[in-house]
Amino acid sequence: MDSTGGGSGDGDGDGDGDGDGDGGGDGTSDCTPPGLDPVTCQAGQYCADPVLAMCENGCLSNANCLSDQTCVKEAGEDVGTCQNMAGEGPTEAEFCEKLTTCDPNVTMELCAMFYVGTNEACHTCIVDGNCGDINDGSCDAACGL
Repeated sequence: MDSTGGGSGDGDGDGDGDGDGDGGGDGTSDCTPPGLDPVTCQAGQYCADPVLAMCENGCLSNANCLSDQTCVKEAGEDVGTCQNMAGEGPTEAEFCEKLTTCDPNVTMELCAMFYVGTNEACHTCIVDGNCGDINDGSCDAACGL
């Protein structure tokens, strides 16, 4: 992305289509080609090409995520993923330790993806629950299953 361009947000809460993630907290960003109908990238997406109105999955900054999420990038990567912010609830390590103990078929990779895709209520339910209840679906509602 060209950081020398003169584009700036217009104060409407949308991004300016340059893909640098300057949206207004709802995670959406403008990706409208000049002179064409409006195109908006949804939360969890960024505008990869404003000329072709191409939205791609991922984030360039927190502005491409919902207000209760953060953009997490691996070392050396420009594009990350929106992940729920850690609050006072259980950490990913605590959550995955409990989940893999209760279900040996769950890998750490699968658990990490499940942790990112669920909220703090789900994390707390899993960590505080007993394996029998968890395996019988006691946390399904909290986890959105």
